[in-house]
Amino acid sequence: MKDIHGSFDQLPDSIKHGKLHLLNREIPIRKQVEYFKFSLRTNKKRGDTPISDEECETLCQRLDDPMESNEDKKNILAWLARSKNAKSFRFLQAYAESASEELKDWAEMALLECKIVLESEFSREPQIYVSCGLGGKGYKLRFSVMVLSNHLLPFQPYQREILEREMEFALQQVDGELEEITFDSEYAIFMILLPFQTMITQVVNRAIEECNQYGDFLMKQVAISNVERFTEEHARKAIQKYENDPTSY
Repeated sequence: MKDIHGSFDQLPDSIKHGKLHLLNREIPIRKQVEYFKFSLRTNKKRGDTPISDEECETLCQRLDDPMESNEDKKNILAWLARSKNAKSFRFLQAYAESASEELKDWAEMALLECKIVLESEFSREPQIYVSCGLGGKGYKLRFSVMVLSNHLLPFQPYQREILEREMEFALQQVDGELEEITFDSEYAIFMILLPFQTMITQVVNRAIEECNQYGDFLMKQVAISNVERFTEEHARKAIQKYENDPTSY
């Protein structure tokens, strides 16, 4: 079950010397790509001229107008994102919190792009966007981790306690965080945050090795992703795969 998507164990040298940006919100990569293509196309038509304070105010008012269509609002968000105007950033911050579900992801993407554009204007430091479906927080990336019980035996209460404790301890050693943990009888799913350039496989394997000192109750193979959140459906598929061919684990 070495199902590792988008691993950041080794970041290319080109992104080690710049300001890294990532989303706080979980947004599918497909939608992120869609947004940036749309923004590039929309702003190519508008040109690269900064938007004045007056224009910014007008656009912001249009965003709040319930008569404006969602398509028009997407255009406005893309314009504000590349406006090179600090007022746009402050407005987008507020708008992203109150945007409708249909525009929530779009508003978050526009806010992030606006931040990157502004920091590019005022700083000589390269601005680098790291795209991952689960986003992150600050300088930390978010990962979903799934582990199965050895031989699919139901977890005992004390084993759950050990797993949670050892995972949290392993994360603390590298300034990581345990955000969520979901247990079922035969699997556990974690949502964790790890600083850039942390060797995630080493951190997770260390926790599993420590747990297995108390009875070898975890499979050594794990599933790790920063593209999507593991769900019960993923777990059931992994369990079925093991049942069909235990030697694959």
